Amino acid sequence: MSSPLPKVDIEKALHAKLGNHYVPKTLVWLLRKIVHEDRLNEILAPIRNTLNFEFMDGMIRELDISFDLHIEDESIWQQKRLLFASTHPLGGLDGIILASVIGRHYNENIKLIVNDILMNITNLQDIFVPVNKTGNQTQSRESMERIAELYNSDFGIVNFPSGKCARKEHGQITEQPWMHSFIIKCKRTGRDIVPIYFDGHNSSFFYNLALWRKRLHIPLNIEMLFLPHEMVRAEHSHYDIYIGKPIPYTTFDKSKTFQQWAEWLRQETLKLKPNASANLG
Repeated sequence: MSSPLPKVDIEKALHAKLGNHYVPKTLVWLLRKIVHEDRLNEILAPIRNTLNFEFMDGMIRELDISFDLHIEDESIWQQKRLLFASTHPLGGLDGIILASVIGRHYNENIKLIVNDILMNITNLQDIFVPVNKTGNQTQSRESMERIAELYNSDFGIVNFPSGKCARKEHGQITEQPWMHSFIIKCKRTGRDIVPIYFDGHNSSFFYNLALWRKRLHIPLNIEMLFLPHEMVRAEHSHYDIYIGKPIPYTTFDKSKTFQQWAEWLRQETLKLKPNASANLG
């Protein structure tokens, strides 16, 4: 069972991570500014003791987020065991919004596949199913077993096949290539796939930081530190969400490799909103 989210405390988190190592006060101050510690705690204060869908709905409310759904086939809400495959423009808030929206229609019987780092959001541990990115071999095996169990369950699944949020390439905001493993799992377990185009974008600062980090060959994903900043910056934002028709799992035959099918599905998803504000092509 999930537990309430503790207060965001950057200094405490650094000391927990680094032990007795000295942490410069300037670094603590800088990181607090980066993650908007004070503002995040203000946003979280009214919902800190809520869990799961109540927490997500509260986050959307506290950030004053609005959105419009554009649905090609309303019958999806009567179908079970669908996998919702979405573009990933925001890197966090898009997952909260989609899980909230789809969960409401699915009587909360959905799970969201996430990076295992997000399991630190204790209020959402009952909804998240983590993919191991940083753990050892045993943890990776356990992660694979949890994912396999999920695909064989009756839960609806929300997934971001790119595994990371959109970046800027050649001057355009670009949805990253989709990994094909989810198509293999859907075919094996008989899950149809619903494509979703989530129309949104992060700040120019975020994209430029990622671009220069890559150009300088810095392996550490520095821009991820700024995702809390992007979430706070998104206050009062409006998004359009385009939900396509289910694609039968039988579509994915031997005429293409699974990786080719993943790219085909990515392109079909991008067509749901050809003139989106962020060009994710």
